[in-house]
Amino acid sequence: MTSTDRLSGLSGDDTLDGGTGAYTFFDGTGADILDVNSVRDSLPGARDTSEDFVWSVDHIDLHSIDANIGATGDQAVPFIGAMSFTG
Repeated sequence: MTSTDRLSGLSGDDTLDGGTGAYTFFDGTGADILDVNSVRDSLPGARDTSEDFVWSVDHIDLHSIDANIGATGDQAVPFIGAMSFTG
């Protein structure tokens, strides 16, 4: 069983970075950023969730993630636009 920590934003524009482990983000008001820095930050059984994410206002920042840790170098996470995530 995994415990879940809470991170709360305030009334302004906040950057929330939970690191490893399961987090529930409460973004608050403003244009907030959920910062994910590693594929290990949100694993099956310890996933992060957002309780009040607002599409087109809040953002998820994946720019520092290596999309393929098995390959040499740093591979960017591909932009999929409006397509659905498939896993």
